[in-house]
Amino acid sequence: MTILINNVFDKNNKKNTNNLSLIKSYVIRRSISQKKKEYILKYWKIYGIDFNKYFFLDYSVFFFNDQPYIIDVGFGDGKLFVEKAISNPHINFIGVEVYPRSIFSAIRYANIFQASNIRIIFHNIEEVLFYMIPDNTISMMQIFFPDPWFKNKHHKRRLINNFFIKLIEKKIIFGGFIHIITDCLLYSSKIYYLMSQNPKFKCLLGKNTIFTLFSTYIQTKFEKRAILLNNKIFDYKYKFTG
Repeated sequence: MTILINNVFDKNNKKNTNNLSLIKSYVIRRSISQKKKEYILKYWKIYGIDFNKYFFLDYSVFFFNDQPYIIDVGFGDGKLFVEKAISNPHINFIGVEVYPRSIFSAIRYANIFQASNIRIIFHNIEEVLFYMIPDNTISMMQIFFPDPWFKNKHHKRRLINNFFIKLIEKKIIFGGFIHIITDCLLYSSKIYYLMSQNPKFKCLLGKNTIFTLFSTYIQTKFEKRAILLNNKIFDYKYKFTG
């Protein structure tokens, strides 16, 4: 397998590698050390999937089973991502992340605990969905605490918009789920409005209605912090009904 991961470490690389016209929903402010880059490269063949805009992903190359696929968008420090995979060996987890520090951390945890049902894509989720993910193959999309971009002039950078919802609609299986958590009131209102405009997604009520796939539910770091700050948490669960 040719490792292309070297090409995406430069935070100042502004080369447009696709035909989509996207406003980035993230800003990479810090790079990582050479030692951490080397660690990622060492284990990338085990845990990584190179971004490819020319061919849809062949799951069988990376997962040697027909278990459900869950995409975890922006998994942060990777600890929870790996914990979920270990606690749910009957599920295949694909983490999509744009921050080098998060990629390093997730691979380190995965290597320490020898997680075999994890793969990581180092790229932005819109392009991954558009170019790589085959239609009607994802059982769940998890988007926990996406960047709220508080300033009005930055709202255009928010990940969840009509274009993104339409992408998910194509990639998720019938009966699949979207799970979104945020503690930003204004962003939550926008998410609720956008999702309610799409008749193909049914809003689910009740804390445990979505977790039939999971044996356990683990709180995220941001969720714990929101609780400590006494912030209201908006937990949205939707089922794709076609």
